[in-house]
Amino acid sequence: QDLCRFGTYYDDIGWVNRAPYLAFGGWSCAVNNYATPGKKILATQFCSYASSKATSTKRIVGNASTAIGGSDPFRVSQLDVSLWTKNGYNQDTVIDYFEGIYRALESENVVVDIRFPTSSDIYAELDEAVHDFLNVTRYGLISEDKLRRVRSDVERRLKLKFEEIISEYESQASTRSTLLEQYQKLRNVFTITEEMNQLGSGIRAYGFSVAFFTIMLAVIFAIWTYKNRTSTVVKVSQPFFLILICLGVLVLTSSIFPMATDDGFASQEACDRACMAVPWLITMGWSILFAALYAKLRRVNLVISNALAFRSIKVSEKDVMLPFAVLFSCNMILMTLWTILDPLVWVRVQTSPTESYGACRVEYPEAASWKVIVSFVAIFNGAALIGANIEAYKARNVDTEYGESSFIGLIMGSFLQVVVVGLPLFFLVNDNPTARFFLTSSMVFLMSISVLLLLFVPKWRTLRKKGVRVVERSTSQEDLELRECRVDDASSCSQQSARHLSMSEGKDFRLTQSRYIDAVWKERVKKLESALEESGINAKPYFREANIIDDRGQVIASTYNKASFTGLSVSALGRSSVDSSLAAVSMVEKDVDTNDILAASGVSVDKLSTVAACKAPVEEDKKLNL
Repeated sequence: QDLCRFGTYYDDIGWVNRAPYLAFGGWSCAVNNYATPGKKILATQFCSYASSKATSTKRIVGNASTAIGGSDPFRVSQLDVSLWTKNGYNQDTVIDYFEGIYRALESENVVVDIRFPTSSDIYAELDEAVHDFLNVTRYGLISEDKLRRVRSDVERRLKLKFEEIISEYESQASTRSTLLEQYQKLRNVFTITEEMNQLGSGIRAYGFSVAFFTIMLAVIFAIWTYKNRTSTVVKVSQPFFLILICLGVLVLTSSIFPMATDDGFASQEACDRACMAVPWLITMGWSILFAALYAKLRRVNLVISNALAFRSIKVSEKDVMLPFAVLFSCNMILMTLWTILDPLVWVRVQTSPTESYGACRVEYPEAASWKVIVSFVAIFNGAALIGANIEAYKARNVDTEYGESSFIGLIMGSFLQVVVVGLPLFFLVNDNPTARFFLTSSMVFLMSISVLLLLFVPKWRTLRKKGVRVVERSTSQEDLELRECRVDDASSCSQQSARHLSMSEGKDFRLTQSRYIDAVWKERVKKLESALEESGINAKPYFREANIIDDRGQVIASTYNKASFTGLSVSALGRSSVDSSLAAVSMVEKDVDTNDILAASGVSVDKLSTVAACKAPVEEDKKLNL
């Protein structure tokens, strides 16, 4: 009963909805607006004549003997029983007819006929199907057990036919709105369903995934840098700047999270804060990351330029922090002014009555303050990008063992390419939130991941290959055991192994002693090379010319006099007593003048004097006696 408020209850079938149907809801008259003024007057006069009481009543209340085919009454005056009985109609029949009309007009559940394009086609299909069904059921052409199936077939055919008619109409180029929309407007039940163009869960998941991945990678590389800060590979690359780069990547990538905020799940206040958080995180992350990269390049170029001029110079981290401080301070001041004077707020831009999209806009677009601030931000950071690429170009030919300058140059080039390609695309997709978020988050991801992969992966691979194998013998009475040591531990490993040499194997002692001398020689060559490299000087060409290393960069162990190098006599090398072997090891572990090493190896000290002149001063504990 709650569902059928206008229904009638029957004991056998229950509630039946009563919905009077106003078949053919009246006449209408229209005059073509493009007709001439004279024809408009004539057409209006004809409409007035045809719908007048006298003329229309003659047409509506016809003689009862005429063929059925007239029109229903459309004026209240035409619902006069006497008019119809005078023309031969039965009074009871006329009264029943009028009562049906009154009930339909007064009902709150009345149904009007459909009044949209293709309604005549739909009526034709409906009339034919209902007429055929009533004929077969009236005359008993089908049995009761098949009646339900036939009824279902009629319903299915009508549904398919209606869908075909509607689809054909809505596929026409001239169609501006769907039939359903037109019908709802006629019934005054149409509600506008606005397309909000909010970010979907899929595109938001993409942004969160690349952000979490990049942040995790930055944290891992920062921890790796700190743990390996004393190794040559990391030390020559300036661990302070490496960790600073990881911090910049982390801040820059964090901007993806407020980018993914919209009014689909967040409040207006939260969206406003997210709008202003995006430029803050991007500019601050950019400042940290970019200034660190620029400082590394600038430091290398300063050392190289002074070395070429035969000047000794020490370039510390503080000396190259000025660009970082300037860029970071300028961006922070500008962003603070922007936040105070004319911050970004979340607004919904209406593109049509049924479609809109959300975006971050300044609260007062006509104000000049935000335009000036944004211009200065673009100028400062654009100049920094160009300056860093210039420094990268200057350092393009600097040949270091780890090729960091070339990798930083690739990073700067990738930055420039992403900005040049991404900014025009940003303005093209600005009115499409999904495309805009995908573009901006991808730009941030590409810049961040290029820094991490190009800067840290080569160092990680180099550090893994940096070790050398030193063969030792254990103190076991039964046999001797091989152990593996890294170069940085060569001295301690060799000292331990020498103290546990077997006294009965003079030959093994000499073999182990010889390998130890090889290891120390290679260690000292590497230390010399690293010290020169810290000053930006490539020592390989000099070592190669002096036959210290081969064409593959490997230290040649057979090009020096081992006895002269170690300060041992030939007889000392041949002794097999414990005292003699421990004394030999003690002599080897003493600091030997590097000039003796070079002279014993056939290296021209005069040739390396230029290198010494170009070498930047290092800390006292790292000095080499050249």
